Amino acid sequence: MSGSAATALQPIVATSSSRYDRSFTRPQQALRSIAIDNHRDALQYLPTGWTSHVHPEGATYYYHRTDIAVVTSVNMYIADNLRKIEHRIQVISELLAAKNLILPCNTELYLDFDEMADSCGYYFVDHGNREIFWLEPVSAHALLSTTAASSSHLRYMLEEQYWTHVENFPCHRPERLSLHVPELISILLHGQADHLTSASSTFPYEAKQCAELIQILNTLQYTRTGIDAYGVNSVARLWAAISHHRCCTFWGGNHVRLSRDQQMLETRPDRLTPIWPLLMHTLFNIPEYYAETIGRLFSENPVSEIHLREFVNECREEWKSFGITLSLTLLSLNTALLAHANILRTPTYIAIILCYLAFASAATLLLKHQGLASRDAATIEQNLRARVDGYGFLLYTVLLSLPKALFLWAVLVSSLQVQSWMGVPVRFYVPAALAAASALIWAISKAVPFVRERYELYGNGIPLWRVLTGVPQTEALRASV
Repeated sequence: MSGSAATALQPIVATSSSRYDRSFTRPQQALRSIAIDNHRDALQYLPTGWTSHVHPEGATYYYHRTDIAVVTSVNMYIADNLRKIEHRIQVISELLAAKNLILPCNTELYLDFDEMADSCGYYFVDHGNREIFWLEPVSAHALLSTTAASSSHLRYMLEEQYWTHVENFPCHRPERLSLHVPELISILLHGQADHLTSASSTFPYEAKQCAELIQILNTLQYTRTGIDAYGVNSVARLWAAISHHRCCTFWGGNHVRLSRDQQMLETRPDRLTPIWPLLMHTLFNIPEYYAETIGRLFSENPVSEIHLREFVNECREEWKSFGITLSLTLLSLNTALLAHANILRTPTYIAIILCYLAFASAATLLLKHQGLASRDAATIEQNLRARVDGYGFLLYTVLLSLPKALFLWAVLVSSLQVQSWMGVPVRFYVPAALAAASALIWAISKAVPFVRERYELYGNGIPLWRVLTGVPQTEALRASV
């Protein structure tokens, strides 16, 4: 066996399978190129030992049973693909013999390769232990883009990959699989009760979904003919989701995530600028609420689909209410006031402009997030994470708050009309006074934490002149201990 043949084998995992990457667009004329009366002459046959199976979703895969059971999604009707796969089977057999390894009897091999590349991805599936393995030591971080925190954590990483494999290839051995359906029903019952009795449940399915899934599993469990490939695919997908949930909550470890509000992994704090507190006060602290909500959502791993949808729906309702309905109502009112002589025109024009800006920002946000609430959690998460920049989600939260904040400013400016009707003089210096008040609030918000920090240093025994001129960080830390 050559060294190049051995190095051409690359460890992969089930979630990195190219099964979903083999789509292509078939030209319309190709559908008309086979005559109906000659279609039997176009049939092709697989070599001895190979069988083809059609996945419940419609994709074809191939199974080979000899000394090593082999599964692949590579098209075995192509002679060159068949030659490459059989060569890799021979290479792996020689590796097993050279290492003096004996595979468990309930093991199968998955092979996958890019038809344009020389390397071949592989993993072994152990149906007895519900895990996948390889012939050489591999790094969990390299294959799974994460690091195992404990042996139980790694166990559920591998189990998720096992169930993903069974989900992808459910047809060739449905009667020989142990699906543990009663245990799965018990898990879903507990998850349903957890959601009904706790507002911070980490279970990936909400109570209504659990009830529907339990009904499906009960139907599968009591089917007279047994569970077929369709049932195997459904059950394996649920088990993969449960294993992924256990992996993300560190299930079975010493430090377990018991609440969705509990953050297990350290995150990098957002980079704040000195203008941020002023911007918060200018926008009525609305971005701060959005920042806290998004931060709480993305502290979860995986991100909760239920709470993601609630957040997106809440944002859309707020944009419709403040940016569309209320802003257009106030816009109409201010436009009607222009017909009267005894009004302050400058505040009215400013309020109209603010209403237009609120409407434009709300319409833009609604279009940018159109249909997002009806998509799956992964798509919503990807869409939101695309808004991350050097300041985290901070700038994005400012954009989210614009419709409501602009409307509130329009209401404040419009209220100046009430002062004029009451006989209170309103001059051009009112906007300057508002700006000065905002600046004062910002200065106070910056000064209070600074004074409190300096006072604590003075209370820890640091001389006053050192407190006022600045204390090195090491000395401050030493004084606080």
